[in-house]
Amino acid sequence: MTQLPKFKNTFVNAKTAQSILKTRAGKQAAQVFSNAADRFLRGHQLALSGKTPFEVVYEREIISLRFYKSDVESGENKHRVPLVIIPPLAANTLVFDLFPDRSLIRYFQSQGFDVYMIDWGTPSLKQAKYNFGTYIKIFMPDFINKIREHSGQQQLSLYGWSLGGAISLCYTSLFKDKNIKNVDLIIGGPPCQAYSVVGRARMKDAVIEDPRNFLYLHYVRFLTTFKPKMFIFENVPGLKSAGNGKHFNDIKKAIDDAGYHIELQELIASDYGVLQSRKRIIIVGWKKENDKKYVYPDFEKIVNDKYFVSDVLNDLPKTTPGAKIEGKNKYTKPANQYLQDSNIRDEGFDILTQHETRPHNDRDREIYKEAILAWDTRKERLCYKELSTRRSDLITHKNTTSFTNRFNVIKADERASHTILAHMAMDGHYYIHPDIKQLRSLSIREAARLQSFPDDFYFEGPRTAIFRQIGNAVPPKMAEQIAKKIQELI
Repeated sequence: MTQLPKFKNTFVNAKTAQSILKTRAGKQAAQVFSNAADRFLRGHQLALSGKTPFEVVYEREIISLRFYKSDVESGENKHRVPLVIIPPLAANTLVFDLFPDRSLIRYFQSQGFDVYMIDWGTPSLKQAKYNFGTYIKIFMPDFINKIREHSGQQQLSLYGWSLGGAISLCYTSLFKDKNIKNVDLIIGGPPCQAYSVVGRARMKDAVIEDPRNFLYLHYVRFLTTFKPKMFIFENVPGLKSAGNGKHFNDIKKAIDDAGYHIELQELIASDYGVLQSRKRIIIVGWKKENDKKYVYPDFEKIVNDKYFVSDVLNDLPKTTPGAKIEGKNKYTKPANQYLQDSNIRDEGFDILTQHETRPHNDRDREIYKEAILAWDTRKERLCYKELSTRRSDLITHKNTTSFTNRFNVIKADERASHTILAHMAMDGHYYIHPDIKQLRSLSIREAARLQSFPDDFYFEGPRTAIFRQIGNAVPPKMAEQIAKKIQELI
């Protein structure tokens, strides 16, 4: 373990420092410092990514252009058009080049693509003057020109991820770049909070005026500008009933006016290799063609007749509230068959990251014990109203008639857990770990696993933001099954 600078202990032991650290701001600062220390001082222990060789062919301020040469020298497998990866502004580029067998860049290289990637760098106060338009209007044209000069090719394929996708689309639209030829498919969807049942319950009448209700118009604008062959639109089941169906009808009409036909179904993540009962609407849209019949894709299901939720949890070390376990040789068991089959953890993978839990007070932990006992002994969920009659000392919410199921245990002995939601960023009461000896909510890594994220996927940001990212995500295993089928149709 890397030794921290000596000044840290001196500072922490000081009386003034102790009083500062007890405040909320002080606790947050301590957490930030701890995370920074782990990333910078022990980063070599926590990641083996970014090892694919590349050449920096252009630099401008903090931004650099990387070139990854194709593994195919010539022949029919060599693609003439280079592939350009546009990352989000705030994401680490390592996400595109994880371990050698999980590297997107290495995959494209093996398929015969010369790959370029823009590394936006780490901004400082010197970049505070930049806005979104700076990257679209100034940096993108400059770097695209440099790519064309270096490759000798005018046509390019852009692969933009998250905000990088928005930058790519805005650039192509603004500059009318006719040599960007790859927009056959658009995947995305507006934020779901305004459409979800939980969101409506929380926001009440304010949900009607929520501006997120109308973000679909920007999505439709992309359809009309780029005219892809197909698109995929993901959202919560509540989309169909929000505003008594008005919002969905408005969306459907706007898409129809843009020249696209849609079909939709409600899919459950547990049907596609994810150990989670997560329901989502997947809308598939086609550019209208005369006399063409549109049939919703038959996404291949993965039957689970042998795995339980416990298979997601049982190789991770036991921990306590507010703790973080990371590093090599931290797993307690070899990777089981489910983890290997789902690409969550390979047999030889032994670097654990972000097994980090939120803190809990003694009262909440006592409630967690009651919830676990209710399930273990009676196969019942803890009823908050019933608890108020037996253990009034544990009751913190005056409302005992609504949301009586606010404390929920992850059922280790079932085939799928209940849905992982972004609300877990607020508290962990709905995601209690099933082990009565630990009395805590799920860690970051456990929640990510239930979403089917691989263990070598590192989430950026503070703990609260990470839980929100996980809860809002489409399970990768489910996305993989959808992508395989769509690839056949494009």
